Amino acid sequence: MRLLARALGGRDVALGVGVLMALRHEAPARGWVEAGGLADAGDVLVTLAALNELPRRGRWVVLAAASAGVLAAALTSPGVDAVDSPREALPGSLGH
Repeated sequence: MRLLARALGGRDVALGVGVLMALRHEAPARGWVEAGGLADAGDVLVTLAALNELPRRGRWVVLAAASAGVLAAALTSPGVDAVDSPREALPGSLGH
C-alpha cells in the first residue's frame, strides 16, 4: 500500500510541475489539468472496483480525494488558460 501511495504521489507531483512549467513559459496548461483529472477519474474507478478489498478507512479517503480531484479539474480546466499572464491570475501579484 505504501508503494501505491508513493506512486500516486509521484504522478501527482509530475502533473503539478507540468502545470507550473506550462504557466511559467506561458504555454497552455489546460491539458495538464485535464490529465490530472483523468488520472483521478481512473483512481475513482479502480477504487470502486476493489472497494470491498480495501481497508475501510483508506478506501473512503482515497475515493474522496480522487473524486475531489476530478471535480477540481472539471471546474478549473476550462479557464486555466483564459488569463493573459499567470501573474495576472494571482491576487496581489506584482504583475499589476
